[in-house]
Amino acid sequence: MNAGKQGDEPGPLTAQAIISILIVFFSVFLDFMGVSLVQPILPFYAEEFGATPTQLGALYSSYSGMSLLASLFMGKFSDRFGRKPMICFSLFGTCVGFLACGLAQNYGQLLAFRFLTGIFGSSISVALAVITDLVPAPSRPKYLATQGAVVSLAFIMGPGIGSGLAQFNIQVPFFASSGLGAFGFLVSIVALRESHPTVLKQDDKDLEDMDQIKVVRETDDADGENGDGDKIPVQVWILCAVNTLTSLGFTAYTSMLALYLIEVFALDSLSVGYVTLCWASMSVIGNVTFIVLSSRMSTYKFLLFGTLIECVASLVLPFLTNLWAALSVVVIVVGAAAGVITPASSALHASFTTPRNRGTILSLSSVAQNLAFIIGPLLHGTVYGIDTGLPFFVGGACLFLAFCLVVMMLCKWPTLRSVPHQTDSTQSLSVGMYVADTVKRRDYMKLGKALGVMLSERKYNWVTYMPRVIDYLNVVLPPLSDAPEVRTEEVKFLETQAYQGYEAFRHGFAASVAVQH
Repeated sequence: MNAGKQGDEPGPLTAQAIISILIVFFSVFLDFMGVSLVQPILPFYAEEFGATPTQLGALYSSYSGMSLLASLFMGKFSDRFGRKPMICFSLFGTCVGFLACGLAQNYGQLLAFRFLTGIFGSSISVALAVITDLVPAPSRPKYLATQGAVVSLAFIMGPGIGSGLAQFNIQVPFFASSGLGAFGFLVSIVALRESHPTVLKQDDKDLEDMDQIKVVRETDDADGENGDGDKIPVQVWILCAVNTLTSLGFTAYTSMLALYLIEVFALDSLSVGYVTLCWASMSVIGNVTFIVLSSRMSTYKFLLFGTLIECVASLVLPFLTNLWAALSVVVIVVGAAAGVITPASSALHASFTTPRNRGTILSLSSVAQNLAFIIGPLLHGTVYGIDTGLPFFVGGACLFLAFCLVVMMLCKWPTLRSVPHQTDSTQSLSVGMYVADTVKRRDYMKLGKALGVMLSERKYNWVTYMPRVIDYLNVVLPPLSDAPEVRTEEVKFLETQAYQGYEAFRHGFAASVAVQH
């Protein structure tokens, strides 16, 4: 599996990292809350300018289309300039864009400002990159799913609040969205810290001379760190196709479900609103289920089963004539499946990233999804005119194709079926027959550089006392046995002793010093 290199993986979560993640969650919540506030009132606002149904569709498509284009450069720029500047850029643009929409004087201005707002509507891919920067791989799916739940929560709360604000004035939701963007921008400017490893290294002036050390020939770099770090694995492109197909299946519900329930089951608009609210709430429950069980089941299996379940539900729904049976399928089955598929897809894309291409790969995931959000409503709207059940059959077919692609990946790369654990790196040292690593000079340099940075940060004069440092490492890292079972126990023993010694040093030594003084 050509996933991100283990050497690029973040360490254990620190308090500062958790604070940064919470700020990202808050910023994304404010961003999407702003979007959802104006969703229910946009048709009425456009109607004041005499917009036709086609022109109303253009208002929605303009935002989605520009978000898709923005995704292409937001992730790439975040890889180059850092995550924090791009998140702040997005929130500031959201503030300005919604403010301009609220001040529009005619349809042409409103359409232009919707284009403008869409340019800044791609913070989600950069936020995913921040989480991937900070969270170790085994815990990453939980945090990505939590962000999905945050987005769902914003879309649950936003429409109701937006409709209520519109009672004062039709423009108030736009101004409220602008205010949320401004607040998120200020919070990010003040409290959010940069997470991109490369950008952080560039800011470290004390170690800048180490980056200039040349220890690898140009020919070695061709297939090594410089080359592979930016290369996008083939699995990512397959996952992008899966993301587009699953999103096409999902848009059958977001675009046609309300009309289907009104025409087939004679529900009124208020009842449809309650169904949508219950459906979105069930999606959050799906997110929570993924968070709880992601450490016990492979993320690919979540995607596999979620896609299959939603596929079957889509193919069955048009045959149901009982209202409560149809609502059960839509709310419980489709809602929960969608809540699982979205974070699973994000986590799988993130698993193939490195610090140099993280924003780019996660932006590709966002582009794949936004492409479906543009094509899907047009496709499903066209086939709905032929038969009311066709959008769900088409969506089910897309989901089945996605299911087949996931099965193909699991057959092609069997290691994808396993669940990543916190002890993976230890198991690679201690389980199975010993096979020597193929070590290149850049690997020696990477280890030496990482060790030197760590010792410098911990105030060790390792350059002055290098022979003593090497002697110490020789003592604490004794040779391991060739027998697999013995090596496993040896590594466990060394780890236990190391952790106990570390804790004793932190607490026991500090206490003794306090007593002496």
